[in-house]
Amino acid sequence: IRTEQQMRADGWPQSEINDAVAIQILKFYYADERIGWDAYVDAYHRVSEREWFPEIVGSTIDPNRHSWDFWRQGNAYEPAEHWRNVGVPVLMIWGGRDTISPGEQSVSAIESAFEGARANLLTVIRKPGLDHNLYESQTGGVLEENRVNRASDYMDDVLTWMRSIGMVT
Repeated sequence: IRTEQQMRADGWPQSEINDAVAIQILKFYYADERIGWDAYVDAYHRVSEREWFPEIVGSTIDPNRHSWDFWRQGNAYEPAEHWRNVGVPVLMIWGGRDTISPGEQSVSAIESAFEGARANLLTVIRKPGLDHNLYESQTGGVLEENRVNRASDYMDDVLTWMRSIGMVT
């Protein structure tokens, strides 16, 4: 989802998106299962010189790199599982133009961890015009990151929340 969202936001044609998604599938399949290396290497040689490759895929053809373990671990991460153990107030600010996290799906997963008696611990603020880094954004795409330089006013929301829980006056 992330690869497709990022590339679509940057305006890449569907054929390039398909190639990027395909190599990501091969990359993560190898990271998870440690099989399919030859198919991954073939795809790598086919697309590694494309403009989007370093930022979108950024992988290697060294099977011994530690990054394979990192990618494997990232695939298995379930955030709600860890949030269930949090017993203090939490503020989550989600940017509506976040192309890195799966948007409302992420918010829902974290909200599910705070259901019931713990619901009052979580405050979610949705900021439709912000990207993953909470910068004002037009698309949320990777290529836009170099042009975005205006932070949003989310700090006002942070201070308001901190006052609401008695952290500051």
